[in-house]
Amino acid sequence: MSENKGSSHKSAREIALKILYRTEVDGSFPNLLLARELETLQNPADSALASNFVYGVLKNKLALDYIISKFSKIKLRKLSVWVLNILRIGIFQLVYMDKIPVYAACNESVNLANRYANRGAAGFVNGVMRAVARNPEVEFPDKSVDFCEYLSVFYSHPRWIVEKLLNQYGSTICEEILKTNNVPPNMFLRVNALKTTAEELGEILRSNGIETEIDGEIPYCLRVLSGFSAVVKTTAFTSGLFTIQDRSSILAGQVLAPIADDAVLDMCAAPGGKTTHLAEIMENRGEIVACDIYEHKLKLIVDAANRLGCSIVKTELADGTVSRADFYEKFDKILLDAPCSGLGVLHKKPDIRYSAPRGASSQEDIAELVRCQAKLIDNAARYLKHGGSMVYSTCTLLAEENSKQIERFLARNSEFEAIYENQILTHETGGSGFYICKLWKRGNM
Repeated sequence: MSENKGSSHKSAREIALKILYRTEVDGSFPNLLLARELETLQNPADSALASNFVYGVLKNKLALDYIISKFSKIKLRKLSVWVLNILRIGIFQLVYMDKIPVYAACNESVNLANRYANRGAAGFVNGVMRAVARNPEVEFPDKSVDFCEYLSVFYSHPRWIVEKLLNQYGSTICEEILKTNNVPPNMFLRVNALKTTAEELGEILRSNGIETEIDGEIPYCLRVLSGFSAVVKTTAFTSGLFTIQDRSSILAGQVLAPIADDAVLDMCAAPGGKTTHLAEIMENRGEIVACDIYEHKLKLIVDAANRLGCSIVKTELADGTVSRADFYEKFDKILLDAPCSGLGVLHKKPDIRYSAPRGASSQEDIAELVRCQAKLIDNAARYLKHGGSMVYSTCTLLAEENSKQIERFLARNSEFEAIYENQILTHETGGSGFYICKLWKRGNM
């Protein structure tokens, strides 16, 4: 049934419902939908609640559906998307939140059903919600019978993902990764060394009610402790004193370590976070060619470079899998942040667990990604000068896209050697799961 637009008032629950509906029905990105909707809310508490509902449901969707199936006489596949998401939001409040009264969760769920379904659906929603409220301790699949199924349902990750992580990392580490994926991610800021220092930026942000601390390993990286929603509203952001960037992603540029006056290629550059970091490391001297396959994404790179004052960045529309003779042995340093399955960022993008609009949804998709990565890295090898170095990085945890990809590359390219390799796991540092490998191309013999 189509939505009722009779009222202009928007509640946190209603905003969350609409976003979850669009995410499921047309594959929209929940973070972008949420950013637009939150602009309509005046109360910061409502904004926080709407965000909590959206990401809470996405991170626990399989568990919520499992609970619904235990209390509903109607099969989930027969429920409308509206009703199913109303139940997910409602049961999320009952099972995973401890500050919302039962009556509020139940009554508001019924109200949503009246608006977005019909009276019969409202009665059904009320019945399921009341039943869950009376029996909130749900028995999940028995881990002694099928540990993989238990992990999949309890932590809401599709079974194929759990199987891959179990096979590669074992039960203890796999469960730690899944658990970390379901807690709120940290926010990190990369200080723009062209304009300020970590200490100065920390003081500026503190005057805006934002508390930060300097990362122990990356001196120009700040972890935000409080005031998250205010970060992008500060003049410090608009004037280019920092960029929001995950600490694991920051490490990729740090490991590449270009120097002033280098010629640098960023092969898959959008939205420009790593590109601008390279420019900052180079003291805005030299040249960076930033490529992407989508023209609209090149604008994101240009906008980022302009905001941060990185004038050495030049963008090009290019498909990195297609070899370019004009790039052969042209660059001192190359960054290849390759397209991947994204299994290292599921704590930030829980929606790709289920629909994977940017990554993989099956073994077949991963195989295609691996082939694409191989084409990209082989081209990067051709573009690098002898004596130069390049970094291959991904935001995934799978060896077939990471260490095994590098093994195959080195077998094909004897003039290269790996001089740095790091697989960062999601639970280890507070940042995203990430793979970084630095390769050196031997000089002319």
